[in-house]
Amino acid sequence: MKPSGAGNGGHGMILHTTNGQDCLVFHTPNDTPNERVTLIDVGITPDGITYLGPGHGAGLPPAPGPVRH
Repeated sequence: MKPSGAGNGGHGMILHTTNGQDCLVFHTPNDTPNERVTLIDVGITPDGITYLGPGHGAGLPPAPGPVRH
């Protein structure tokens, strides 16, 4: 499985949300200070990981805009 944007991102992790949805989480693009979180809903079974779609089922608020230091 190669999610959209994965060619220019990193730090992939699986997140299990409080509402029971599993998500692949990574940042993209790999371009400081423009990195943003990307959530991809996935299903995890003994056979592997299945792409379910964009991270709409995560029940999380949208990512904030750019953070300036």
